[in-house]
Amino acid sequence: SLLGYSSFLAIVMVYYFTMMVVVYSIIGTTDSNGNPTYSLLNDASDIFQNQIDWWNWSFQFFQCAPIICFAFQCHLSSVPIYNELKDRTPKRMAIVCIFGLGNCLLLYTLC
Repeated sequence: SLLGYSSFLAIVMVYYFTMMVVVYSIIGTTDSNGNPTYSLLNDASDIFQNQIDWWNWSFQFFQCAPIICFAFQCHLSSVPIYNELKDRTPKRMAIVCIFGLGNCLLLYTLC
């Protein structure tokens, strides 16, 4: 089905993006001003000795919180997904939901 191909492509792209985030957190990169960022390879001692402010409480948190919350709300796509299932049973839909939420949890935990 068309939804199956596009969903597969979307999941592959999200995993690719997550892999790039993990790789660049390990090797480091530069920020928008051209300054080098912390890398796990070179700056691990600074990172794990609590010299980095891990949580910067500001109003920017309220910009990203709705995005994360909306990512876990699968009810918007549940009807088209259910219609595309070959074996339309509640048990099969529960398995699909568990797999989808597991993907979201894994990807947001890695990033």
